[in-house]
Amino acid sequence: MLRVMLTAERHLQILRLLAERGRLTVVEIATRLGISTATARRDVTEIGAKGLAKRVHGALLPVDFGLGEPHFSRKAEKGVTAKVKLGRAVAALLPEAGPLLSGEDRRGTAAGPAVPLYHKSHFIP
Repeated sequence: MLRVMLTAERHLQILRLLAERGRLTVVEIATRLGISTATARRDVTEIGAKGLAKRVHGALLPVDFGLGEPHFSRKAEKGVTAKVKLGRAVAALLPEAGPLLSGEDRRGTAAGPAVPLYHKSHFIP
């Protein structure tokens, strides 16, 4: 028995897919949900009009999608493991004493904690 998905159910499913993928085209929505592109296009229009996602030509983007640089707090959350690994690699190369030039206070970055506080070198911001 074929079950017809209600509009609200489709919208919820589309928003879940958008959260997973970061962007969705009308064709992807139609293919994934097994609906026509006309229905997918209407859903995209309705979701965009409700402010639940940003509607662009033929696709949906997350509401917080921006063409500018992401906010620092958002960028700081990404790749923390890699940043800490890089910080440890850098710390291993530091001299035992003397000044170290830094673009910012080392404690403000994910890599900063890899440099022990007891290290004899001092940072020059």
